Amino acid sequence: MAAAGRSEQPAAGEGLPGLVDSVSARVPTQEQYTLLRLPGDLPVLRTLRTVYSDGDLPIEVTVMVKASHLYELRYEFTPE
Repeated sequence: MAAAGRSEQPAAGEGLPGLVDSVSARVPTQEQYTLLRLPGDLPVLRTLRTVYSDGDLPIEVTVMVKASHLYELRYEFTPE
């Protein structure tokens, strides 16, 4: 499930906004089980993404539900 609308790209020279992803695994609802065509008793991954402005105000929130067996999560961290 994706959020409606599209995200605007920052103009050249502007910083990217910060974002926070909260990821959890859980049992799918019956509707998700059917729509995602899940084989067997697989969990889904739920991602709650909040994008913040330069002033740390939330400007976009997205909830994504994905079939867990089709995705790999990758995180990179850069020291400040």
